[in-house]
Amino acid sequence: MQDELRPFIPFEKLRGRTLVICYLVTGFVYGMIHFELHRVWSENGRNSLPDAVAGLLFYVIFLICISPILFRSGLSCKQLFGTCPKLSTFRRYILWVFPLIIFSIVVFYLQYVPLHYLLPDFANWWFIDRSVSIIPSDGNENLIVNLLNFTTIVLLAPVFEEFFIRGILLTRWNIKWGAPKAIFMSSLLFGILHTDIIDSFFFGYVLSILYIRTKSLLIPISIHMANNLIALTIEFVQIPIQELPQQGAHIVLQESESLGLMAAAVIIIPWAINIVWKNFPKKSWRVPYLADAKYLK
Repeated sequence: MQDELRPFIPFEKLRGRTLVICYLVTGFVYGMIHFELHRVWSENGRNSLPDAVAGLLFYVIFLICISPILFRSGLSCKQLFGTCPKLSTFRRYILWVFPLIIFSIVVFYLQYVPLHYLLPDFANWWFIDRSVSIIPSDGNENLIVNLLNFTTIVLLAPVFEEFFIRGILLTRWNIKWGAPKAIFMSSLLFGILHTDIIDSFFFGYVLSILYIRTKSLLIPISIHMANNLIALTIEFVQIPIQELPQQGAHIVLQESESLGLMAAAVIIIPWAINIVWKNFPKKSWRVPYLADAKYLK
């Protein structure tokens, strides 16, 4: 009996609210550092270097904050990450990133366009002004900024976010509430932590499903990395916008772009509905950490 319940022991010491508070404290410290870096380095308030450095420091601070908690719990990171899939499995699931990117673009415009006509200032602030330019246009300093942003956005963020949200929180809440509510709440939290809540919620939902289906956290991490790399590349080549958004800018779609958006929506929205319909969480689902456990509290 004790061996059967062994996977639950670390998560009896890990509380979801404690972990979320730890994340919020990290965000508060990050905010103070970000403000101070802008005060020291920025001349006009639009310098990208403070954003890049602070973005990297966020994950360093979070690691320092959460490591003692995880160490005391006796959590097995190997068990949390699950199995290492075959290369063929990686290749098959990494293709999911392309419909997810298309869904992201479609949802972005379906929210931005009508909201821009109703509340243009709010739409620009929420969808454009709040998003820090990933790739600055030119300048010697931008090489450092680009390297820092690439490291943070493509490498660190996917690993930390998947480990924290899909790995720790989803597992903890799976024990507490069962898989359906755990997937919903962890995906909702993931959405709230990002600018585009609807798109990020669906993205988190899909990655949660794949984590449980493949029994490996490496699959969601890989898809997350590929997603962020493509997003980084899209901004770098300035697609679909003609130039990187500046303060107070707005997005105008050409007729051909509008038709392309509608065509993509007709295809991708039914795909998203089908994904949810065919993969609706069941109470009996187990995350990899609990795959061999026979009892749920």
